[in-house]
Amino acid sequence: MLNARNRIIIGVVLIAWIIVAAIFSSKLEPTTTAEQFLDDDHPLQIGATILTENFPQTQEDRSSKVHFIWGLDEVDRAGVNQLLDPENVGTASFNSEFTFDAQCQTAILSACDMLASDPDLKEFILLRDGSRSIDCFVQELGAFNVDNNANCLDVRIGDWQDEDWQVSSDNLTTTMEAFVSKRACEPDGQSVRNYYQN
Repeated sequence: MLNARNRIIIGVVLIAWIIVAAIFSSKLEPTTTAEQFLDDDHPLQIGATILTENFPQTQEDRSSKVHFIWGLDEVDRAGVNQLLDPENVGTASFNSEFTFDAQCQTAILSACDMLASDPDLKEFILLRDGSRSIDCFVQELGAFNVDNNANCLDVRIGDWQDEDWQVSSDNLTTTMEAFVSKRACEPDGQSVRNYYQN
C-alpha cells in the first residue's frame, strides 16, 4: 500500500501530465492539405506542388460553358468516330411530345435557381457582378412577359416572379418572336437569339 507522500507525488505527476497533454491537445488543428505520398524533391511531387500552390483558381480562369437542353430525345451516335471527326457528336432529334408550357417553364426556372443557389456547386461556377454566372433564358423571358421594357436589373431582382410570368401556349409564338430580338443580359450586348443560339 502507498503511503501519503507517494500518493501526493503520483498525484502531482499525473496532474502535470494532464496539464501538458491538455495544452498540446488544444494546439491540434485539422489538416489543411492532402497527405503527401512522395518526397518533396520527387519530380511528380514538385509538379503537383507547383500546380496547387502557385496557380490557384481565380475568377479570371477560362471556363467551359455547360448547356442544359430540354426537349431532345437521345442523340443518334450511329457512325460517330470522334477520333477521325471531333466535331461530329451525332444527330439530335427533338421529342415530339415536348411542350414549352407553363409547367415546363417553371421547371426550367427551378433548375436555374438551383444552380444559382446550391452551396455544393459554389466552387464550380464563376462569379459575374457578384453572383453566379448562369445564363437562363427563362428568367429573361419571364421578366419580358411581365414587362416588355424589363432590363437586366429587373431580371436579377426577380420581382417579375411574383406575377403571372409564364408565357401561355397561345401567345408563345408571338411572344418569342419579340423576345428573341431584344438585347440579352450578357456583357457583349447581343440579341437573345444570337446569344443563346451559340
